[in-house]
Amino acid sequence: MSVHLSEIIKDCKPSCVPNPCKNGAYCRELWSTFECVCQNRWAHLGQHCETNINEDALTFISRESYLKRNYLSDPEDMRDEREKLRAILNSSLLVNLRTYDRHAFVLYANDHYNNFIHLYLTNRSEVVYLYNYGSDIVNLTIEHSELHNARSIQVAVIRTETNTTLYVNEKNVTVERGFLLLDEYSNKPWTNPEHEVLSPHRPPAPPTEYFQFNIGGYDPANLLRPNQDTAELEGYIGCIRGLKIGENLISLREMATQNNAHVTEGVLNGCQMKCDAEPCKNGGICTENFVRQESTCNCEHTSFLGEFCSEEKGASFSGEAT
Repeated sequence: MSVHLSEIIKDCKPSCVPNPCKNGAYCRELWSTFECVCQNRWAHLGQHCETNINEDALTFISRESYLKRNYLSDPEDMRDEREKLRAILNSSLLVNLRTYDRHAFVLYANDHYNNFIHLYLTNRSEVVYLYNYGSDIVNLTIEHSELHNARSIQVAVIRTETNTTLYVNEKNVTVERGFLLLDEYSNKPWTNPEHEVLSPHRPPAPPTEYFQFNIGGYDPANLLRPNQDTAELEGYIGCIRGLKIGENLISLREMATQNNAHVTEGVLNGCQMKCDAEPCKNGGICTENFVRQESTCNCEHTSFLGEFCSEEKGASFSGEAT
């Protein structure tokens, strides 16, 4: 039996045409099937990269506003919620940032034994993740040049029993310290207290069991600065997206509706940035104003003028000028 070449070509159907992958994913052709390579391996989930956890987002437009969950007791109806958040003390963490901030608070959580994690921005372009390994404070820091230009910064903290790795977009750093939680209270818990940036009140006697979680900012009457030589962290301005603790997605929007913070205004649902629509033309640079929810175009390094850098600069000559 003979086979015509035209029949072979006719039955050759690439699996990647049309592209079945979503959210900008690359389709890897395997001819009998395909594989989607997600653009953001942390935030884009599913066979087709169709789920984007960064769609769950909040925008903080005031340095005084933040979200707080405070668990002073153990009511049955809040136990599941508390345990999902409390897992941040010894589990992996995903969160996405878009901001211009250079020295700001992102999130902090602690329990009554002084176990804690702290994520913040500092020194213009550094992401810092602090946590305790027993009575030692561990610092993981990554410098990233795109941190304060409002582009997407994907932060991932991957924790195992033996290692902790901090990822900031394509960069990462690992320390051979996994998780080791304290199970007894001390009002002087650390061997290296100089590394602590914020601390809860630590009375001489053990406090009642509690757990607290802050995101976007904090109450300085509740979290103290133990080292006055360090600069005070500002409240966060910008978008926080896609919060995942361990295997659990944490709904930021639901958290905003159940906020325990003393300042609840200034937190908006979503992350609708005007600059994403690319309003600035001809190489103009778009700057987002999160507070006013507007954008401006900087045309300084172009040959164009106007609100959107769309009016051409120029000069007219009559033939008499030189």
